[in-house]
Amino acid sequence: MSIKNTNDNVHQQLRQKKEIHLGKTRTDIAKLTPEEIQKLAHEFQVYQVALEMQNEELRETQIQLRASRDRYQTLFEYAPIGFLTLDRDSNISNANQKACVLLEYSKTDLLGAKFAKYLNSEDQGRFYLFFQQLLKSVANKSFEISVMQANGYSIPVLCQGYYHEMSDTAEKICFITLLDISEQKHIEKQINELNKKLNQKVSDQHTELQMKNQKLLANIAQMKDSKNKLIEGKARLKSVFNAAVESIITINERGIIISINNAVTNIFGYQASELIGHNVGKLMPSPYKEQHNNYIQNYLVSRQAKIIGSIRQLEARRKDGSIFPIDLSISEYQIAQKTYFTGIIRDVSERKRKDLLDKQHLNELAHVTRMGLMGEMASGIAHEVNQPLTAIATYSQVCLRMLKSDKLDLIKLQETLQKTETQALRAGQVLARMREFISTNTVHRSTIDINHLIHDAMSLLADDFRHSSIQSTLDLADSLPCLSVDEVQIEQVILNLIKNSIDALALLPRKTKRRISIQTYLLVSSEIEVRIKDNGAGMDNEEQALLFTPFFTTKTSGMGMGLSISQSLIRAHGGMLRFRSSKGKGSTFYFTLPILEDKNGH
Repeated sequence: MSIKNTNDNVHQQLRQKKEIHLGKTRTDIAKLTPEEIQKLAHEFQVYQVALEMQNEELRETQIQLRASRDRYQTLFEYAPIGFLTLDRDSNISNANQKACVLLEYSKTDLLGAKFAKYLNSEDQGRFYLFFQQLLKSVANKSFEISVMQANGYSIPVLCQGYYHEMSDTAEKICFITLLDISEQKHIEKQINELNKKLNQKVSDQHTELQMKNQKLLANIAQMKDSKNKLIEGKARLKSVFNAAVESIITINERGIIISINNAVTNIFGYQASELIGHNVGKLMPSPYKEQHNNYIQNYLVSRQAKIIGSIRQLEARRKDGSIFPIDLSISEYQIAQKTYFTGIIRDVSERKRKDLLDKQHLNELAHVTRMGLMGEMASGIAHEVNQPLTAIATYSQVCLRMLKSDKLDLIKLQETLQKTETQALRAGQVLARMREFISTNTVHRSTIDINHLIHDAMSLLADDFRHSSIQSTLDLADSLPCLSVDEVQIEQVILNLIKNSIDALALLPRKTKRRISIQTYLLVSSEIEVRIKDNGAGMDNEEQALLFTPFFTTKTSGMGMGLSISQSLIRAHGGMLRFRSSKGKGSTFYFTLPILEDKNGH
């Protein structure tokens, strides 16, 4: 509202008050005496002078108000801070030049527009929340916000707001100031970067000082340790040596024993005085005793060790002359440029005895499963034996007819007798292989070709393949290296795995194609892998988890020992037996065996 309108309102209010007063005190002039009229005229003159003085004061006040308005308008327009006035709907009702410059819009563009229109989209929600809080409070509020200029750039500003209600019009206005803090932000960023660099430099210097301090402390500690090294070393060695269960012997580079622990006496039967100062060969049987000193000297020259840092199985000799198996591990250390060796010796006689019993037990279990397997294959073996016996009977009848004939053909008779002999040898081989497979109960390793072993197993199960209408596929690698294994035990594993696949396929519907494939590979790990795959029903997760558990079986009849014993047999040969199976997609069993190395390790 302008100052002129304010003055007009004041005049109008005064006039109304005087008219009311005159209405109440109205006097009939015709009835007044000349003296009363003169007195009344004088009062009007005085009142007129008072009114003129009031008018003069009002004019001066109006001039002052206009000057004040101009000053504040100039201050508003040319202030270095952007000013905006907003109505209750956050529409811009006024803006100074700095606000226009800051937003890069003209006042015409700004007036009547929503202020949030010129804010970064991410800050619009924050502004509306700020504006609502501003309308509910008479206190100043401020927060940082980003405004979008006409050129599309976003700049940070400090936004301060104040809510005011005009007393004369009851109009509610929000005053907003916008302060460009881009330079401040830039300076703060530079200060933060400088602070980071300064902190990093201080941290580096602090770390460097700590490292130097640690080195200094380490040198001090090392000096202290050097003084007590001999005493502490002796105490530590004595404590460790005498508390250890294994025998611990320390020798010098000439093989002379310089210390032993109490376990040496318990295991070897010698007292410390009988060993310290003597050559360690005293505890070794031949040929280790004669080779030991040369081995130490060769190692000191070449620094190529075969047993240092590893565990090796050897034999040792007690005081009474008895020989027993040991595990030996050797470590090396140096003191004052002299080399010493520490050997840890463990008596493994009990372990060897238990391993032997385990192997005997495994052989007995394997023999039992072979008996059961032969029982399952009895019909097939009977068929294999029956064929050559039938042929022998046939050829014998032919020979008898030839002998009764008037014209004896000796050449045909000889050929028929040779065929009879061949079939008799074939039947004998089948029976011999079956007898050897059943009766063998000792481990006897020999050099074999795994492919030949697979063919032998397939011939034993030929009748099972025909009876169950199973198609077999052999994909055997050529020129595979030989294996050093117990032929009967590995054949037993192959028969077990193939028989399991046959039994699994027998459960499929009759019209389903039943397939078994056997493959051999040479792996880069110097092992041969054998895979036996079928397209049977497969196994679920619960069955797979228990598959190698003794006495667990998925068959309606069976001991549940075949796979468990097969796994033990493969492990005893240094290999691994594993499998893959999916419900409804069949199973694949595969095992590995290490190939036979020659004397050169090839």
